[in-house]
Amino acid sequence: MGSHIADHLFQPVKGTRPSDVVADQLRELILNGPLMPGDRLPSDEVLAKRFGVSKTSVRQALRQLEQQGMVEIRKGMHGGVFVASADGRAMAQSLKLLLRLRRVPLEHMKEVRLLIEPRIARRAAERADPAWLERMERAVQGMKAHLHSQARFEKFDEMFHQLLGDIQDNPILEFMATALVEVMRESFTGIDCGEVIRRRLARAHERVFKAIRRGDVEGAERAMLDLINGSTRWMTPLVREWQRKREGSE
Repeated sequence: MGSHIADHLFQPVKGTRPSDVVADQLRELILNGPLMPGDRLPSDEVLAKRFGVSKTSVRQALRQLEQQGMVEIRKGMHGGVFVASADGRAMAQSLKLLLRLRRVPLEHMKEVRLLIEPRIARRAAERADPAWLERMERAVQGMKAHLHSQARFEKFDEMFHQLLGDIQDNPILEFMATALVEVMRESFTGIDCGEVIRRRLARAHERVFKAIRRGDVEGAERAMLDLINGSTRWMTPLVREWQRKREGSE
């Protein structure tokens, strides 16, 4: 299927770094509205002709936009370059890069979580509906059912926090929730916290869920504070040990 995007939107490129100029033009078209989420961009060859640059410059520009979360490059028969839907993944990528470059300690992550997640839990208690509560309960039960498996446990843990973002009815809070999920996953990659800690985490998540289900906004906020404080306290020694081993092997 071809692109419906009008030729006049693209202006010939002049400058020493054509890929940057192409990326800037496409970014403005996405931000200002002519290009909408789900729109398929013309092929590399067509874009190169319209911009008056090489296909290499076009591909470099598209990679920039992909890294920023503004386009999605799909492979296969129905592939191509599509304008991405807005979500928190681009923010998460930037935060994960910051964590790696600066070696940000968990205490800093805890500080950010304490500012955001209790409020998210409180709003969830105000907005929860039966269908959403059913999905949230599946996430909690999934954690409890997979205490033996770090990978499976993490899957339901991520589902829990993602659902908290979904119920907010506020795109910025939703983006922040998505970003925090991604950053937490990055922080704990390669660490098996063990069944004892997974059991504690499952119970703490269940307390948050039960307060939300009751519509107890104060209780949901307190339970989330306890979850953040507890998880940081339980995980910090494991993260430090993992970092020590990694640095020793470098």
